[in-house]
Amino acid sequence: VLDAGPNNGKLFCISPLSLKNETVPVTIALDGETFTPTPDCIVESHRCFVYVSPLVITRVYPTLGPVQGGTPITIVGSGFYVIGGVQGLCKFSSTVRDYVTPMTFVDRAHFKCLSPNIAGDIYDFRITGNGVDYEQIPIRFQSYEHPTLVAGEGDAVNPIGSPLKGGTSVTI
Repeated sequence: VLDAGPNNGKLFCISPLSLKNETVPVTIALDGETFTPTPDCIVESHRCFVYVSPLVITRVYPTLGPVQGGTPITIVGSGFYVIGGVQGLCKFSSTVRDYVTPMTFVDRAHFKCLSPNIAGDIYDFRITGNGVDYEQIPIRFQSYEHPTLVAGEGDAVNPIGSPLKGGTSVTI
């Protein structure tokens, strides 16, 4: 579909099915017959399209963090990849809005991202390796306000110490 609107000059289409991981050249024919020259995907990778297997997410941790953000989140799975010039993303969605943070490729089984500064709530957590198609994973991320320890006159941590071996019950 040729867009004559605000994105004038851009062509939008849906990628066809591929049965394997591969890089394919992108060509167009506005008249349906005369195609643009086929690019060499090694030299002109920006004119090619990469098919990859879906990401498989097996674990995300931690699944909670403070509202101030900055909690390092590790995504574990398989089929992770990097496409040059494409930023993977983590999305935290509530009924009010979405928060998106950059995702970092660690290796073929790990991605990392940081939680954003968000209101205290429970968010749907999703990732995308290509910056567009988000994986459907049943993960929730909960943000919370850090508790403040307040001790009035006469209140205290009890007991105030413990043997090195630990195991002491502490009342706060």
